[in-house]
Amino acid sequence: MSVKIYNKNNNRFNTDVLSIILYFLRYNRQSLYSCLFVNRLWCELTIPILWRDPWNFFYRLENTSSPSTQIQPIKLINTYLSLLPQELIIELQTNGINVPTYQIRSSFNYPSYLRGLDLNYLYKSILRWNDKYNEKHSTHPLQKVVTRLKKLGKKVTGRDNSMESDDEDKTKYDQINLICSKLLLLFFKESPKLSLIRIKPKKYEITFPLFEYLVKLGDTKNCLSHLTGLECVDDQNTKEIYTQLALNNTNISQIMIHGCQNTQSLADLISVQKKIQKLYIVNINKISPNEYWSTPGVGLELQRKTFFITKLKLEGSCGFLELLPDFINLEEFSLKCVHRNSCNSNRSARTPKLKNLKKIEFECDHKYEMNFLALLIKNTRNLRKVIIEGSRIEDPSNCNLLLDSIITCCPLLKNCSIPISTINPPLITLLKSYIKI
Repeated sequence: MSVKIYNKNNNRFNTDVLSIILYFLRYNRQSLYSCLFVNRLWCELTIPILWRDPWNFFYRLENTSSPSTQIQPIKLINTYLSLLPQELIIELQTNGINVPTYQIRSSFNYPSYLRGLDLNYLYKSILRWNDKYNEKHSTHPLQKVVTRLKKLGKKVTGRDNSMESDDEDKTKYDQINLICSKLLLLFFKESPKLSLIRIKPKKYEITFPLFEYLVKLGDTKNCLSHLTGLECVDDQNTKEIYTQLALNNTNISQIMIHGCQNTQSLADLISVQKKIQKLYIVNINKISPNEYWSTPGVGLELQRKTFFITKLKLEGSCGFLELLPDFINLEEFSLKCVHRNSCNSNRSARTPKLKNLKKIEFECDHKYEMNFLALLIKNTRNLRKVIIEGSRIEDPSNCNLLLDSIITCCPLLKNCSIPISTINPPLITLLKSYIKI
């Protein structure tokens, strides 16, 4: 079946419709790439979608063996470097960095489409690019041979080469930081707005004072003022970034926090946000929930924002279930815990009363109480979706309570998936109550 996208009388309308259709394909890279070759209009509408958050496509690089996929980060950095002003390229070359030159300049200003920035993947991509272009394609063809001969000579004579290795590592480190600084400067100046920043380095290799310097630039003020999403690590190594972000007029509504070191600058950043609506907590299980919630710092600032939070997601942090009653306006709740041993031994006796809850997703690898879920559902009236996964039920005799709660308290239910055991009441009991499911 063919679909007519254009007509002579309403080209603008059809262009808008096409834009919406293409946007729904934003996570389907293969389909979007195909759209580039349809015609000029399709290409112009597809490019901004592909380049709004290019780091999304590299999340599984560590687990893929496809050579074509492995070189994508290098191509990405090449493209961005080709758009640097000539004086910055000369500066990189002066510092021993071999930047490929292209005769034809790109037709698109790719940094202007950037809406999501991942500092970890930016750094890793630059690292791969540097290994390729400053090793195999050095501007000094004999440099690699000379270096190897020197190392061989020192190995034969037994001389220590640790000092030279340290110098080489420092040079490489400085080069990567310089490239990173120039690209960040390019992003901040060309992108009209950054709506999402991910700050989750695994080895803390990124130069954070570098980011601190850049966000002070006047050109970045408008860019960062549109920031609505932040994925970050609560770690002292990242404190300078949060300090500088707090100085900008950000309006973060969605935040994901990994770990817990109670970084004061992160707490300060959270405190100046007017309305955080979506909260994701990942692997905060080395501190008691009440201590996290009441100690001055990140947890206490989040506790003060619970009135506004409508979506809560816990990963590997199911001990925080006892804090659910504080989220009185919660509409969506999701928990995923892959720990084999329970991390929720001190559950609060309070039963959450979440009248606005519409969606609950619960997945546990360790034993969990069916009674808790039954009481949680019983105190709701607007649930549309209930997903419960995990067969290690601590109190299987209470499975009937779960069914009763769903039948009596979920008149709007549209989607339901729950564990079934032999002691449950017949499943037909539930199905008869919800013929339309």
